[in-house]
Amino acid sequence: MPEHDRIVNKINPRTKSLLTPHLKDLEYKLRTGAVSLDWTSTNIDDYLKQVHEGLAKLEQLIVNINDIIENRIENNTKILHNTVLINLPADAQPYTLDKFVKMQEEWIAVESKKFMVEN
Repeated sequence: MPEHDRIVNKINPRTKSLLTPHLKDLEYKLRTGAVSLDWTSTNIDDYLKQVHEGLAKLEQLIVNINDIIENRIENNTKILHNTVLINLPADAQPYTLDKFVKMQEEWIAVESKKFMVEN
């Protein structure tokens, strides 16, 4: 079934185990038709509707999962990777502990804005 293959191929290999119950549910729906339907069956339309709804539901779930991985996890990981966590000034002058802590708090306030999500 090309539509099934198209949707299943969208699954990120890292999340396939999370989708196992959904894939099994869809396989059950498909198997039901293969076992109980023939050309004279009167419920073919219901079967097709159920399969298409299952495929659409699975595809939407996969799209949502992939979106979360890309836009929330991977992008934030890249931002974190590029974030300097401590600001060591280039000038080699000594600082008191209080001044150093204040400088770092100001630095953190600026850097943490990179992680703020706009709604």
